[in-house]
Amino acid sequence: MSSTSANHHGQASDKFESYVQDATYAVVKIKNGDTTQAITIFTPSGLNCAADYLREFRNEIESAIAALVDLGAVEE
Repeated sequence: MSSTSANHHGQASDKFESYVQDATYAVVKIKNGDTTQAITIFTPSGLNCAADYLREFRNEIESAIAALVDLGAVEE
């Protein structure tokens, strides 16, 4: 898998979608409110690599959420 980077200004109207393509990889998509593709994340090939990648991604998201809650964001 090649390394790439992308920037996206998240908005409340963003839509999220994910699916697993057999045992090779998982895909996470972020779409704009009008459903145009903003970011698509293809995980590395292989069941374990895909799961590890998504776990690391989840951990970073959870860490960011915790920091925002500490700053006063409303908890869900």
